[in-house]
Amino acid sequence: PIEEWMFFFAVPFALLALWEGVCTILSERRIARLWIVSAGLMLLIPAGAIVYPAGKHYTALALLALGTAALLDTVCRTGLLLRPRTLFFCGAVLLLILIFNGYLTWRPVVVYNPAYNIGVRIFTIPVEDFFYGLSLVLTNLVVYERLKRMGERRQAQSRRTD
Repeated sequence: PIEEWMFFFAVPFALLALWEGVCTILSERRIARLWIVSAGLMLLIPAGAIVYPAGKHYTALALLALGTAALLDTVCRTGLLLRPRTLFFCGAVLLLILIFNGYLTWRPVVVYNPAYNIGVRIFTIPVEDFFYGLSLVLTNLVVYERLKRMGERRQAQSRRTD
């Protein structure tokens, strides 16, 4: 249904508003030792590749998606996972997943075939939903920050030529 497709556009945009509004009060500085977060998340890529042949496709794809989001952050040099601001933001996203996804899985509006996930749940939510939700948000955030930086560079260049 169209409502489900719109979810994948509306939620990331709403969370970008949280990123630009509430999270701007937090430090933008990068902390080099947070590289361990990024490295740990990128290890989810081989983990997903190992899990996929076992038939746990949703688990594997969620792991691959979150690992790929961390890899994209590194490749695009946005350094999001090195910022405390991002960790606070991810905590807020996890809380929102817990509330809204918890409601949808408790009702049950959203149901999962247990054959495709590992069966670990936090309350009523498959653990994979947390990985998938973070990957969706982090990927959008990397693209947003990259485009924002490109726009700032263009503005600076146009000011120099004026």
